[in-house]
Amino acid sequence: MIEYFKDLGTVEDAIVMRDKQTLKGRGFGFVKMRFETFNMAQENKFRIIKINSEKGHFINQKRVDVKSADDYVKPQPGQVINAPPNLNKTVPQYQMF
Repeated sequence: MIEYFKDLGTVEDAIVMRDKQTLKGRGFGFVKMRFETFNMAQENKFRIIKINSEKGHFINQKRVDVKSADDYVKPQPGQVINAPPNLNKTVPQYQMF
């Protein structure tokens, strides 16, 4: 996972969740990333969303659905986060309440 996500920013940590008894992957994991600015974080978030809706993300020949936990900067109540203008206009807006 680290190799895949390092193209999108600095990977601080990555973990695949495993069954405690079998140690087999449970089908999901977490990647913690760091960005120098809020704008860089948002640009890469929308880039990830756009890839999800187009060709998809593939890690070890498996398609994965990548979601953002939004832990870089939490929007203030009522703040609207828009996609950067250079991305496809079909990217949705997100609003924190």
